[in-house]
Amino acid sequence: MRQIFFKTLKSKNFFSSNRIRPGVWINLEDPTKEELEEISNLTELLHEDIRDSNDLYEIPRLEKKNDKLMIFVRTPVLNGANHTEDLYTKTLTIILSQKYFITISPCKNNIIHELIKENNNLATTQQSKLLLYILLRIAKEFTRKINDVSKQVSDQKLDLKNIGEGNISSLIQYEEIVNQYLSALVPMENVFSNLLSGEIIKQYKEDKDLYTDLLIDIRQSVNICQVILKRIIGLRDSYQIIFTNKLNKVIKFFTSFTIIMTIPTIFASFYGMNVRLPFDDHPFAFWFVFLMTFACSFTVLFIFYRKKWL
Repeated sequence: MRQIFFKTLKSKNFFSSNRIRPGVWINLEDPTKEELEEISNLTELLHEDIRDSNDLYEIPRLEKKNDKLMIFVRTPVLNGANHTEDLYTKTLTIILSQKYFITISPCKNNIIHELIKENNNLATTQQSKLLLYILLRIAKEFTRKINDVSKQVSDQKLDLKNIGEGNISSLIQYEEIVNQYLSALVPMENVFSNLLSGEIIKQYKEDKDLYTDLLIDIRQSVNICQVILKRIIGLRDSYQIIFTNKLNKVIKFFTSFTIIMTIPTIFASFYGMNVRLPFDDHPFAFWFVFLMTFACSFTVLFIFYRKKWL
C-alpha cells in the first residue's frame, strides 16, 4: 500500500495526496514489486537495495548511495502483528533524497500511523527533523515494550511456589523477546552514533540535544535488556531448583510408600504358602497376623515421618 503525505510548518495535519511531487513523504506498507520499482526509479537506487527494505530479518544499518541515505532500523511489535509469529521486531527503512522522504515497512507500522495522526510542528520538507522524530518514537516504543517485559518477568518471580508449564513457556517467550530486542538495539546504537556525528546528515543546533537523548535512550534500553536477561537466567535456575526439589519429594514419597506396602505383602506371602506355620490352628490367627503387619507398617511409617521422608 502506498500513501503520499505533504505538510508545511503552517499546517496542523499531514495532508494525503495522490500526486508525487518534491517535498512529499511517501510511505509504503507491504509494498508490491511495482511499488518498489517505482521508488527505485524515483530515487535512482538499485532495485536490489530497495528490495532489502521488504526483508523481515534485515539488520539495522546505514547506507549512503551518492546523495541518497538509506537507514534500516527495526521497531518493536506485538506477537501476531507481523507476518510471522516468531518475530517481535519488524523492519523499517527510511530513505532520504533531495526531493522525497520515503518510509518502507513490510507490514503496517503503528509508529508511522500515530505520527501522521498527531498535530505537530513537523514538515515533510524538513527531512532531518522528521527523521529525528521517527527515531525518537522508535526509541520510546522500545523503552515501553522493554518495561512491559520487565514487569511481566517480575510478576513471575513473585509466584515461585505455584510455577507450572505455563510459567516456563512464558519465560522462554520473554527471553526470546529480549534477545530479539537486543539484536535490533545494538546495531541501531551504531546507526544513531553515526547520525549524531553530523557527518552523514545535516543537524540543526536545536536538534543536536535530541539526537544525544536518542542515543542515551537506546543505550539505556540495551542495558535494561541485559539486566532482564540476567534476571530471566536467574529465574530459570530457580525454576530448575524448585522442580528438582519437587521431583525429589515425589520420588521420596513413592519410595517410602512402596517400602511400607511391602511389609503386608511379605506377611501375606508367608501365610499364603501351603506349609505349616505358627498359629495355623489358632482361631484368632488372622488377627494376630493383621496386628503384627499393622504394627510393623506403623513403626516404619513413624520412622519415615520423623525423618521427614513423607
